[in-house]
Amino acid sequence: NVFTGVFVEAALAQGHSDKEHYSAAVVRKVFAEAAESRDGYIDVTEFKRICKRKDMQIVFEDLDLDVSEADTLFELADHDGTSMVPTQDIITALTRLRGPARALDIMLLTRQGQAIEQESCKQRERIEQCILVLDSHVAFLEKCVLNVESELR
Repeated sequence: NVFTGVFVEAALAQGHSDKEHYSAAVVRKVFAEAAESRDGYIDVTEFKRICKRKDMQIVFEDLDLDVSEADTLFELADHDGTSMVPTQDIITALTRLRGPARALDIMLLTRQGQAIEQESCKQRERIEQCILVLDSHVAFLEKCVLNVESELR
């Protein structure tokens, strides 16, 4: 029984590993082909077309993603908002969406978001202090202008 359990566990692990390798190979192949025809970039229309392919639908299933989430995935990869994404960025995004890394990535992003929020609060406070100082300088300059105008009359 122990031998059978070890064998079954090893077979399952190998099957999972084979599935990951298949998915990664499909993603690299499909997007490498797309990159050749578009100077290494892909637009959202082409991305959606690719995601409708049967082999990519299998990859999406393996990643526990629905093909309808393709827009969101593309949007996340489109860092500069140009609607043109380097295919390598798409490949990286798809390969990072595997298993426990997703939960880890979410935790990491949450922590980074909190750090950004704290830093933005500090920056807002500094800006508010600068505005107060500038307001006092403007008030002083307005008084100076009034004094100069009254002396000129």
